[in-house]
Amino acid sequence: MVGFRVVPRFILAVIPIVGVPLSMMAQAPTGPTWDSYTRALPVIRQAIEASGGAERLSKLDDVSMTITGRMHMINQSLSPNGPLAIEQYNAKLLMDLRNNRSWRQQESRYPVDFVFGFQQVTKANEGFVIDLTLNNFGPEFIPLDKDGVATARARDAREIPLLLLRQASERVATLRSLGTRMEGDNKQEIIAFSQPDGTEVTLTFDGKTHLLAKVEILQDNGVNGDEVLSSGFSDYRPVNKILFPHRRIDSRNGTLFRELAYEVNLDMHPADALFDLPKGYVAPSTSAEKPAVELAHNVYRIQSNNSLAVLFKDYVFVVEAPNASRDSEAAIATIRSLAPGKPIRYLTVTHHHEDHAGGARPFMAIGATIVTTPGNRRFFQRIASASHTIRPDELTQKPRPPLIETFDKKRVFSDGEQTLELYSIGPNSHVNEMVLAYLPNQRLLYQGDALILPNSGHDIPKATRLTAEVATKIKELGLQPAIITDVHGRVATADDYRESLRKAGITPQF
Repeated sequence: MVGFRVVPRFILAVIPIVGVPLSMMAQAPTGPTWDSYTRALPVIRQAIEASGGAERLSKLDDVSMTITGRMHMINQSLSPNGPLAIEQYNAKLLMDLRNNRSWRQQESRYPVDFVFGFQQVTKANEGFVIDLTLNNFGPEFIPLDKDGVATARARDAREIPLLLLRQASERVATLRSLGTRMEGDNKQEIIAFSQPDGTEVTLTFDGKTHLLAKVEILQDNGVNGDEVLSSGFSDYRPVNKILFPHRRIDSRNGTLFRELAYEVNLDMHPADALFDLPKGYVAPSTSAEKPAVELAHNVYRIQSNNSLAVLFKDYVFVVEAPNASRDSEAAIATIRSLAPGKPIRYLTVTHHHEDHAGGARPFMAIGATIVTTPGNRRFFQRIASASHTIRPDELTQKPRPPLIETFDKKRVFSDGEQTLELYSIGPNSHVNEMVLAYLPNQRLLYQGDALILPNSGHDIPKATRLTAEVATKIKELGLQPAIITDVHGRVATADDYRESLRKAGITPQF
């Protein structure tokens, strides 16, 4: 372009801005944010040096861990009032740092004979989860998108102090000092930073060794409300010149959750095939899922959480409120679209476990009465009174006392056309108190965990001890179900239930 002259970059660098004194152009950063950052940064650097040094850590290709121990079954035991059941915990975790991928296998056990297994793989910005035992969501894999991968990687990193230090050193702008605390004669340094997925993590470092001693995050829980999930690391030992903890203790709001031991190997250079989708697994169905499926006249399975909505003339009765408030909020919206103007008057749950009752609060907030067995009254009162400041819900914003009614053996709801029978069938091997919900006109039974058919595939699982116990109760009560459903898995038939019993060598009696 005629008349245009490019000024060399090095000349621009020394031309002063007119009217601004040179003494004002290079002020050092100040203020509380900077002060907090500058106190936190050396803590991370000391921890990296204590763990093996930045140079050694930069040459690390991969970390493989076998994790074994015990899990204390919070909100998953015989009684909501304790004591907590204890189950084995087994997991394997591999973080391939050089190739930006991860692999995880985990076995989850629940009281008596419930065993579930899954495998999770991430590669760059995609991944998948599969059901190894094929008794939960079957042969369809669950794809992970970019956000899903970030969440999975962040969770895995919180189990490996070295990876947390690495993340913190790569995200120094998020570092903040939270001060110090005395643990006996040990002055511990406490800092916080934000993981790549946005999770805010608090790190506590031993004042003498400078090694990471504790990791904490905040989370919202449907039963406990505001919750601090804490992992404490100890028994550091050298592995190929890097210090790794070999013991981890997890707690939730101070209640012991997991007691774990680590076995660590470095630079194993895993084969590429380990990260491939195993044979036999298929892509999930792409068919559009309806918000609700009508199982019988005016009886709907709500697809967002597999609860049951029974429509009476003047109100709706809901069976089951699993997991957390978000799930129930979505279910309530669907139910209101199915029955405009009808109040959701009642809620019952099959039992107190978190994956069946953790979403009760939204129903309390709209004035629904909880119908349950006597031993669960205090449990629902605890749910109602729990503090939810991390994720304020409607009950937090508009507090009201919970409406709770209990029954001992049987309670019937009927309007002349629709009839719902509730039966108390505890105790059993799963919980001390359990409810069956039965619609005699439709021959439809809603049960909790007695029969779980995978979401996909056609396999019928072998009966558990609970399957047999509930079958005995069905016979004793004279129920004749044709359709059997649950919060987990797909809808079953009575023939499916009988086949499950036969696979366990039990002769069906209903």
